[in-house]
Amino acid sequence: MKKLLSVIFILVSVHAYSQSTFTGANECRIRILTDKKHYECITRHLEARINNSLERFEFVIPVESIRALNDSSDLAFIRRLAEGSGAIRINAELPGNQIDFSFLKTKPTTNLPGELVIGKLHFEEDVAFGGSMPADKLYFNFRFYLREGNRNLAQIDNENIIEIELAARGDKMVGLTSN
Repeated sequence: MKKLLSVIFILVSVHAYSQSTFTGANECRIRILTDKKHYECITRHLEARINNSLERFEFVIPVESIRALNDSSDLAFIRRLAEGSGAIRINAELPGNQIDFSFLKTKPTTNLPGELVIGKLHFEEDVAFGGSMPADKLYFNFRFYLREGNRNLAQIDNENIIEIELAARGDKMVGLTSN
């Protein structure tokens, strides 16, 4: 009877883990440079997962988890930029469109095609992705850097956005979702 209960508990635990959508204990620093100010924020609630069906890494930053590093105007700017959206999203394609982390053993970082979605803004740029994969979990870091030379990326309340950088690191990523 004890063995049966143990097996049932393990099966329920595995099922609950596999139904998880994201994790929430990673860190991301957000830096935005405009023609008027340099904004910096941080969150320790970067959510991460590997989406097998869409063949990509997915990172979500809940806007309510973001904290200003300098003053409250930094956070207010991020919220205006998000335009009521609950999250900032970063996606990066899996290398070779498959779940094979051998690339982490050969290079410190690999550039993966990626995208950043903040409110109504959508940017496509490579994501510098790196990490290591011991037996029990994936340690990762990524950097999404966007600057369009002499062109402004966007305009928010009469401020021209010159560059956007998101730099993250973490060790909590939910594996293999099917949606």
